[in-house]
Amino acid sequence: MVGNELRKWDEIQERTWPTLLIGNGLSMNLWDGFWYKNLYEQADLTDSASRVFDDLRTTNFEEVLAAIHHARIVDDAVGLPTTLIDNAYAAVRDALLKTVSRAHVDWAGVPDSTHTLIAEEIAKHRSVFTTNYDLCLYWAHMQSAALRSASNQAELRIKDFFWTKPDYTFDEDTANRWYRDWTAIYYLHGALHLWHDDQGRDGKWKNDPPGGSLLDVLQQYSPESRRQPLFVSEGTPRQKLNTIGASEYLRYCYDHLYEDSYDTIVFGHSLAEQDNHIVDALNAGPSRTIAVSIHPSGDAKSDAALAARIERDLAAHEVLCFDSSTHPLGDLGLKIEPIDIEAMMEWISRWNISEGDSA
Repeated sequence: MVGNELRKWDEIQERTWPTLLIGNGLSMNLWDGFWYKNLYEQADLTDSASRVFDDLRTTNFEEVLAAIHHARIVDDAVGLPTTLIDNAYAAVRDALLKTVSRAHVDWAGVPDSTHTLIAEEIAKHRSVFTTNYDLCLYWAHMQSAALRSASNQAELRIKDFFWTKPDYTFDEDTANRWYRDWTAIYYLHGALHLWHDDQGRDGKWKNDPPGGSLLDVLQQYSPESRRQPLFVSEGTPRQKLNTIGASEYLRYCYDHLYEDSYDTIVFGHSLAEQDNHIVDALNAGPSRTIAVSIHPSGDAKSDAALAARIERDLAAHEVLCFDSSTHPLGDLGLKIEPIDIEAMMEWISRWNISEGDSA
């Protein structure tokens, strides 16, 4: 910050920023359904899980998962059974995955211009790391590729490491031979379109699963399925690291963030306590410049306190906090408005009547 004012993006954009780390702020700027409150309201929670949210006065799933985890530690330490707590934890974790899918914006609702802007923006960077579960980033670079192909434009060089056919799986040997002039995307916490199977392989659903779209992919899973969602939703950094360590792909992504040594933009990520493993990875590299976006709250003191906390957490680096709304990915004009189905059907009905009257 400069005094009590957040910097504007155009004050620092001329620097070279090889690395970009994206958090849920990007998704929330696109679609209101991704706000914690809206996810909570759409979640199918048990009565006991709902009471935990209420008692903690939060709609943040990770805060609740962390609280349940700590309760389990206490019960286990004093010799009490943990079955009910384990069941509650699993229920909240699974509800998060299902809710993100249910609350997701439809493919048809995302304008091509939004796909294009996101793809062109991420293509400016060498490495793009994201902790988001949703499909917005994946859709952006896939749709951008289709649009550019249709108009005979050069392809944006973006790769996600899932190219080993026939199942589009991740293979570290081939991943290490990727073209260095391409932008690499790393899904640090997994995503809706990624899976892990009983052979230890990680892969992605390349095309729509039978009978549905990628948003229906959860229907392909059951407790007996060989493939399960690749999705890090644990409540504490240590638990997250345990899950990351069990996946060759997630471990590869985290290692690359840990080893990254380039100037970095952190966009839409609060670097909160639940993600201290991300802060640790950023601090592991050499001293460099890290630009962190902050969404203006309307309270300058609150924004200054958040900036001060981030600067303390990343004290080894030069930290530049800037107004997220001044960055292309934070443009308020990207907000996707829900389609009013009833109004659309009424308009179609009136149009058909008008056409019939004129025939």
